[in-house]
Amino acid sequence: MSGITKPAFTMLSNNPACNNTYDGQINIEVTGAGTPLNYLLDNNLIQHHGQFNNINAGTHHLRVNGFDGCLFLDSTLVLASEADTTFSAFEVTLAGNELTCTNLSSGSPASLKWNFGDGDSSLLEHPLHNYTAPGTYQVCLSIETSCGTKDTCTAIVVELVQIAEIRHNAALKLYPVPTSNKITIEYSVKKKNTPYKIIDFSGRVIDRGGLQATPATLSLNLLPGFYSLQLEGEEARPFVVQ
Repeated sequence: MSGITKPAFTMLSNNPACNNTYDGQINIEVTGAGTPLNYLLDNNLIQHHGQFNNINAGTHHLRVNGFDGCLFLDSTLVLASEADTTFSAFEVTLAGNELTCTNLSSGSPASLKWNFGDGDSSLLEHPLHNYTAPGTYQVCLSIETSCGTKDTCTAIVVELVQIAEIRHNAALKLYPVPTSNKITIEYSVKKKNTPYKIIDFSGRVIDRGGLQATPATLSLNLLPGFYSLQLEGEEARPFVVQ
């Protein structure tokens, strides 16, 4: 039929700020329909105008019908949040008791915090962490965004370090291992006041002194963890405090 034109559609949308907010908008204008229209978004009430407010992020179904029942528009719309594009993600590598953490979060979080499951935490982007006792730990990365806090966690298992024999220093013996508050040292050095030092897992010297005789018993005042004892001129021998 001559003189009949197809209706035209103009659609504008504003995305919501966050995934959990209802501040998005959809506005559709139909011209040339030749009949009043009904507008239906999802399963909401029918309205007679094309302005929809308070919409959340996600997939939405929009229908426009004429009063005469003619279908003018049947469309699927996707609204994505404007600010909620930052998500927490990371990977970890465990070598012995040393944990290497790599932040893989998308976007630009305002801040981040690592929790290593043993009471320690870090604000660094890619931290290293040393565990002082075996066990299963929950490692979590929390990031702050304009849409709130987002957490990602993973479990790691730190195994007890095996006490290796040092062959060229086989005469050096430490017992009992593991220990709690005392350790006995047997060694073959034939001199008095043999210097020794105790080193923690990070390589820090936390005690030193001289052994007057063999065997010698040292009283320990150490937190549970992995340590090593080194005699002057010899390789260190590891031990565990429980």
